[in-house]
Amino acid sequence: MDDTYAAARLTRDLCALTKMPRFRRNPLKFASIGRYLDTTASVDFLTVHEAAMESVQKNFLRRRRAIRKKHRRLAGGYVTRVNRMGVIEHRPRRSLGRITIMPLVLLAAMFLAFKAVLYVQLGEEAYLSHLDNLTTGSAVERAGAMVMQIDPVTERVLGLIETHL
Repeated sequence: MDDTYAAARLTRDLCALTKMPRFRRNPLKFASIGRYLDTTASVDFLTVHEAAMESVQKNFLRRRRAIRKKHRRLAGGYVTRVNRMGVIEHRPRRSLGRITIMPLVLLAAMFLAFKAVLYVQLGEEAYLSHLDNLTTGSAVERAGAMVMQIDPVTERVLGLIETHL
C-alpha cells in the first residue's frame, strides 16, 4: 500500500515539474508518462520531494510570522466587530501608542516648569515687561509672547514652586 502512495506522490511531483496534465480519475495511470519527461534530465524522487518540502516550509514560516505579528498587535488592545458575513473579528485598536504620548507630555511639563522657573527668577514685573516687549515685535515674537503668558496651569506650577522655596 505504501508503494502505491509513493508512486502517486511521484506522479504528482513529476506533473508539477513538467507540463504533463494531472490525471483526473486515477493518478496511478502511468500509460504515457515517458513522452512528457525530458530524457536527458534525470529527476530524482528525493530532489522533487525536497523541493516540495522546502516550499511547504517557507509557506508555514510565512503564516507563522503573520500570526505572531497579529498577536503582538492584538496584545495592545483590540476591538471586536462582526463583518458583513457575520463572522466575529478582532481588530487591533487604533490609538496613539503610549510611546508616542509620553514624550509629548514630558515636553509640555518641562516647558511649564521652564516658564515657572523663569517667572520666579525674573520676578513678576520684569517677566511682564519682557512679555510686553514681545507683543510689540514681529509675528514670531508675538507668538512667543502668547505662549509665554501666565495661564492657570502655570499659576498652579508657580504655587508649587513657591511653597517649596
